[in-house]
Amino acid sequence: MATFYALAYVCITIILANFLTQVFPKIPQALWQIVGGILLASLPVANRFAITLDPEWFMMLVIAPLLFYEGQRTQANLISKHFRSIIGLAGVLAVLTVVVLMVFGHVAIGWALPFSLALAAIVTPTDATALESVTSGLDMPKDIKRSLSLESLFNDATGLVILELAVLWMNTGEFSFLHGFGEFLIVALGGVIAGGVAGFIFIYLRQHLLKAEYDDTVAHVLIYFIAPIVVFGVAEHVFGVSGIIAVVVMGVMSNVEQQQTQFMAPKLNHLTQVY
Repeated sequence: MATFYALAYVCITIILANFLTQVFPKIPQALWQIVGGILLASLPVANRFAITLDPEWFMMLVIAPLLFYEGQRTQANLISKHFRSIIGLAGVLAVLTVVVLMVFGHVAIGWALPFSLALAAIVTPTDATALESVTSGLDMPKDIKRSLSLESLFNDATGLVILELAVLWMNTGEFSFLHGFGEFLIVALGGVIAGGVAGFIFIYLRQHLLKAEYDDTVAHVLIYFIAPIVVFGVAEHVFGVSGIIAVVVMGVMSNVEQQQTQFMAPKLNHLTQVY
């Protein structure tokens, strides 16, 4: 029953936050939900039914499918067109932001440099879904919003590598820029390769299932949901590369396939929208 009550409290909070968004449309829905979550966590009656969730499960079951979906909505030609800005924002700007936050935490608050670096690495990257939620209802130039959306698909690799370096710095007392840069290249490029291979397998499997007239909609929706979870887990825990980048690349490849070909089964033409 504890799980039921916890979910009920969360659902009520989300309902109220969404209604408040309609009353105050200039304030992003995500901010209302964050405030609602903080208030909910501060209520003693709600704390009695708190559920402990392993962050790894949250990344695999929630973040991976969401980023796969965001990748499906992203056209490959946009990524190639804005490649330099993606590198600048997801790499250079993310690192500079982490450095500024690290120095601020050390000088203004008095945190140790490794601890300050770890916190900066955690709060700097955002994901495409969070960006969409925060900017919902706000008037932004299309080019800026597009650049931020593309950057948010790939900046997790930067944050995760810096976080790993911060943890290593705290444990050993040593910091190596060259080691960090090499680790970043391995994690990022490895994620791209893993996602490309996974995307090829995913498209090959789906196309052959459709050719064989195995076109049950529910089964294909489940394939869409399970595929990024499996790819994320294999990339992270088997190959030690970025599972985030892997599922995004697989999603982009799925978008390319949908742009170039059509499903053999008419009832699956809008499967992405259903998913």
